[in-house]
Amino acid sequence: MPVYIVGEHDNPKDETRYAKYQKFVAEEWVPYYDKKLKNICKITSLSDNTGHIIGIYEFEDLEALGKMWNDPEWQMMMIKLSKLVDNNKFRLCRTAIIT
Repeated sequence: MPVYIVGEHDNPKDETRYAKYQKFVAEEWVPYYDKKLKNICKITSLSDNTGHIIGIYEFEDLEALGKMWNDPEWQMMMIKLSKLVDNNKFRLCRTAIIT
């Protein structure tokens, strides 16, 4: 059964922090995605044009999610991201079963 991580954050309004965020995305996030994530999950990124970003990470199953979640490099990147953005949140989701 597929599982999803829904991540949300607000881009910083401060220009200095926003520049650091953009540098982080270009120099660390994109290479990490290309190297590791694109082989284990599908990512959809959405924005409401106010600086609120939503990322939906779709995994085949919990085992695939565990490959990312337990990766020390991923964990360090999430610590860095949390310092660069506001209101950083993650939710673990699955397909709803309606009876």
